[in-house]
Amino acid sequence: MLYQIQKYYIKYIISFILGIGVMILANILAEDWKSVTTYANGSFAAGMTLIGCGGLSWCCSLGAYDMMSYLFVRKGPNGSKPTLYDYSEQKRVERSANKLSFLPYIITGAVFVIISLILFIFI
Repeated sequence: MLYQIQKYYIKYIISFILGIGVMILANILAEDWKSVTTYANGSFAAGMTLIGCGGLSWCCSLGAYDMMSYLFVRKGPNGSKPTLYDYSEQKRVERSANKLSFLPYIITGAVFVIISLILFIFI
């Protein structure tokens, strides 16, 4: 249980750093560091990027990309690959332990979008 909590903290930290990086990149591309709307636009871009990553991670947790990842499965010690059904069942068991692995991206993205809305509305 403690390992799961620490793993989610790491995902929150990584997604926050990624969001700050996207926000800085958007401000660099806008070449305007004095306007508050530039920071709002950068924060919105970071938030929507993280929400999009969270959505893709959610699709992955449902097994949408099992067929594509099956292409990269290595052969076992006996020289044969498992069937696609066996592979997807194995992945389903592995995914059952991490049911909410996409949540840190969506929550952090929502925080960036809320910051963006606050900057647009009140400042």
